[in-house]
Amino acid sequence: MVLSMFTIGGVLAGAIFGLAFKLLKNYTLPAAFLLLSAGMACVVYGNSMIMLIMGTCLAGIGSSLATAAMLMMIGSIVPSAGQGIITGILMTLVNLGSFLATYYIVLVANISGSTDVKLPIFYAMVGFLVLAAIYGIMGWNKRF
Repeated sequence: MVLSMFTIGGVLAGAIFGLAFKLLKNYTLPAAFLLLSAGMACVVYGNSMIMLIMGTCLAGIGSSLATAAMLMMIGSIVPSAGQGIITGILMTLVNLGSFLATYYIVLVANISGSTDVKLPIFYAMVGFLVLAAIYGIMGWNKRF
């Protein structure tokens, strides 16, 4: 049930993307990274099923908004003749990241000596906060 909330979050993100992009423009990607990070924070620091469900839903919203924002960025930067290949590469990398997530968890466990599954989520949360700051400062693309 908890993992299905990630998908529900993705559906919600699809429903609100147009409005979010209209309001946030250049800052849609940083906002998506913040939502993704907030969802991970709920998972890491929450001590109830409600927080876990809310966190996975927020992470799903952030993840889907980030992917859609990256596709918008591709559309604004890449000439139309190359958009298909770049979109294919982006989607391949997104799916590769999903595939490598398990190996990332094992790597963090091996390096840290901890088997706490929240530790790799915490590191990912910090990573997405850093990305939100970087893309927020850059305005990720001034063309809009």
